[in-house]
Amino acid sequence: MLYAIAVRALLPEVRTVVARLIYLADDPTTFELKGDELEGLVNEAAGYLSAAMAILRSGRIAPRWEQDALYDDMRLALPADRESYLRRKTSEFRAANQPLNRLWSAST
Repeated sequence: MLYAIAVRALLPEVRTVVARLIYLADDPTTFELKGDELEGLVNEAAGYLSAAMAILRSGRIAPRWEQDALYDDMRLALPADRESYLRRKTSEFRAANQPLNRLWSAST
């Protein structure tokens, strides 16, 4: 999908985008997006990006999971009792991130 967005940004006249994912252990897999399907997916991805930007700009963002702590650039001043903090803030996190729920629950 990101490849299709990049192609559309650089070559707006292109109506079909074909991407191949190559894994050394398997045969290449081809995904083709064109016409209304391409347009719809680009618009959907742009919508999620806009929603994520709005969440970030509002200053309301859910903390990362504990297993991601080593990769968290924002791990300054963590709460002393993380579990209690998360229980208390769950409804606020859910409300703040609601525009992205459909994205996170989508099957891969």
